[in-house]
Amino acid sequence: MDLLPHIDPKRLSHAYVLEGEHEETRGAVRALMLHLDIRTDGNPDYYERAHDNFTVDDARDLRYAQSLHASPDAKKIFVVAFRTIGHESQNALLKTIEEPTAQTHFFFLVRSSAVLLPTVRSRVQLISSRSQVVSRAADGVDNMVNKFLSATIPERLKMVSGMTKAKTEEKSEAKEEARNFLSALE
Repeated sequence: MDLLPHIDPKRLSHAYVLEGEHEETRGAVRALMLHLDIRTDGNPDYYERAHDNFTVDDARDLRYAQSLHASPDAKKIFVVAFRTIGHESQNALLKTIEEPTAQTHFFFLVRSSAVLLPTVRSRVQLISSRSQVVSRAADGVDNMVNKFLSATIPERLKMVSGMTKAKTEEKSEAKEEARNFLSALE
């Protein structure tokens, strides 16, 4: 994944969501930092964390960390990877995204933007290594949630049953789909 076609190095946005595998997107951010002449090792203004589940406490910690002053003439970069994030955690994160300190830039690494609330997605620039496929998948998850919520209980049980009875070779894909569905449902 190359971020340069998607990001103007002279005018970084305050927040990006990068969709794709975490190692690929993390490498893309590090390559961008190299291009911007920003060190990623030993740099107090470069913050990189990975979470299985990004919590409200993680959002508060991030807000505090971004409020600290950067070195003179430096950009503060926050790279945060997570698999899941709850509704309350996203609401706690919104204030940070909406009102970052000057010269602060966030890169959130997710496998699918379907885990994010529409309010969060509307406040970031979305860059995907899977572009149209992922946006259709996110739309598909949103449609599935709407269908689930309007379904009767027997219809809901049938939908959930379909998610839990994947073939052995499709288990990891089915787990990811179920995880995205549950996050969107939440």
